Amino acid sequence: MICIDGARLASTYLVRRSVDVLTRHPDAFTFVASRHLGPKPQMQSVKEGYDQSAENRLLDSVDWMTDLDILYDISVWAGAHTRRNLLLQNESNAVALSRSAWERWGGYNERFRSPGGGLCNLELFSRYVRREDALNVLLYGETTFHQFHGGAATAHDGYFAAAQEEHVSATGEHYERPSFDFFAELGERYMRMQAVGRHLVGGRPGG
Repeated sequence: MICIDGARLASTYLVRRSVDVLTRHPDAFTFVASRHLGPKPQMQSVKEGYDQSAENRLLDSVDWMTDLDILYDISVWAGAHTRRNLLLQNESNAVALSRSAWERWGGYNERFRSPGGGLCNLELFSRYVRREDALNVLLYGETTFHQFHGGAATAHDGYFAAAQEEHVSATGEHYERPSFDFFAELGERYMRMQAVGRHLVGGRPGG
């Protein structure tokens, strides 16, 4: 399992369900949704005063250490998800695959050198979901919750545009959002639809 950003809280069954899928389908590439703690995606909310103190108060307001799923109530969809369909995304903080697949298709492109990694995580995700005979599996109902840390990518909303030049240098082409097929594993044995289903229908990134 690869998690590029340590400033995250993982949902209840993320690891268990990743193992389940890879045990049944060793060639699979699993991924999860992304959410930001706070009232808006953090590149927006920090402009309105959201900071570490605000997030501490937010976390103290709910009993998340007893029930991680309560974090859905105090978070919003990250910008990786499209407004047209929240099941479509171009990045994931928690992906899992076999070591043999990692060795075959490669790890992070080390030509990305900017603070925060630039678009290296988007490039890796795109490369894997578009690989030959790809079996991509979304773990529906699992996510990672991004915490405030003043990071390079969430500190300002011009980060993506600035990173495009580096993507061209690192890969020889401009970054484009990938189109790919995937299966949604619903986590029925863990009752994930009942636990968080109301958060997974409707809405939009940032809401």
